[in-house]
Amino acid sequence: MRTRLDTLLGKEVEVRTSELTYRGVLWEAGEELLFLRGRLTFHQIAMDKVVEVRPLVKETLAGKADAAAVP
Repeated sequence: MRTRLDTLLGKEVEVRTSELTYRGVLWEAGEELLFLRGRLTFHQIAMDKVVEVRPLVKETLAGKADAAAVP
C-alpha cells in the first residue's frame, strides 16, 4: 500500500519538525526515520519529531512580481 510519503519520494520537500524546518529531496521514509538529501549532506530525522512533510513550492522572480502587482 502506498502512502502519501511514497508519492513524494525523489521530490523536493519541506519537512517541518517542532524545532527546525528542513528542505531537500525526500530520499527514504521508514517507520522510524526519514532521510532527506540536503544541499551538502543527508539528514536523518526521527519520524516522531516530524510535524509536516509537504512538497516544496518554488517561487520565481516573475511569480513574486506578479503577486506583488495584485492588490
